[in-house]
Amino acid sequence: MKTLLLLAALLLATPAQAAPPIAAATRARIDRILKRTPLIDGHNDLPWELRQHYDSSVAGLASSTDKRSAKPLMTDIARLRAGRVGGQFWSVYIPSDITGDAAIRTTIEQIDLVKRMTAAYPADLELALTADDVVRIHQAGRIASLIGIEGGHQIGNSLAALRQMHALGARYMTLTHFRNNDWADSANDDPRHNGLSPFGKAVVREMNRLGMLVDLSHVSPKTMLDALAASRAPVIFSHSDARALNDNPRNVPDEVLKRVKGVTVMSYRNAGTGPNSILTVSQDWLQRGKSAGKRVRLGAETDPLPDCSYCTFATAGSAKMIRELAKVDAATRTTAAFGGIAIHRYGAWRSLRP
Repeated sequence: MKTLLLLAALLLATPAQAAPPIAAATRARIDRILKRTPLIDGHNDLPWELRQHYDSSVAGLASSTDKRSAKPLMTDIARLRAGRVGGQFWSVYIPSDITGDAAIRTTIEQIDLVKRMTAAYPADLELALTADDVVRIHQAGRIASLIGIEGGHQIGNSLAALRQMHALGARYMTLTHFRNNDWADSANDDPRHNGLSPFGKAVVREMNRLGMLVDLSHVSPKTMLDALAASRAPVIFSHSDARALNDNPRNVPDEVLKRVKGVTVMSYRNAGTGPNSILTVSQDWLQRGKSAGKRVRLGAETDPLPDCSYCTFATAGSAKMIRELAKVDAATRTTAAFGGIAIHRYGAWRSLRP
């Protein structure tokens, strides 16, 4: 099977001029798809925003978090519902300068925050640990909540810690964040290991064994290639763009994209600037992926997204963006597949075990 790309919830660009109306048949088709197949957001940093600005409280997330006076938020349950989000990967990010035992403890605290948040809204959220969980929760009318670790520094150089974080519910780990760690090079730091160290390759193999998704967003191109060589299972890019379309060091070079047999999700953080850039880059990314024989999915990097005056601070635009893209995809096959979920078709992390 060719590359399947994980669908993430989309931030909606606010056009400078009103967009042409979407045909009723297209709207109905996309609505049927979103009802049948869960739409997944691959990366949301709300847990760290709650820690930083609200003392890790999970109260008041039902609606109107964008109107909070202390620190407006981009995510609440009402907007997830409006965007027809069927599943959410909550990032348990911690800064790269927290290392060792402190990193392990802080990561556990962030996992606890996600679990408390999920438990506080049982009519809307439910923790998902498997692909079957995602499908079941979506069919029950709730939003599947999943956990992703955003940086290999968070395991404190301990495979035992990695195993226990998986046991607590983490289902992907980004190998680095903005800094190198002791075993992998970041895209935003000077090379230190020439990609992955021997221990880094052991981390990848252990993630394969556990059935934990290897996330290559944030890592250097050499780390990407080393991980692709080391992994016996498909990898993901939870929030990355095509570097040929936007020359940001975080983005995926064509030489890597052509080798990916996993999941790539477009992040609007690096998509460009201007009122129409998100839709334009999304269309270009769609065509680029199709020309490479890939299936394309799009995504966001919500809470926070800096200086995004042309975006809605919400996940509420997801379904509308899919409808807009359906207008430019003549066959609608690829666009319709935006409503699909690669986790479901792969059998998720369960079938990623070698």
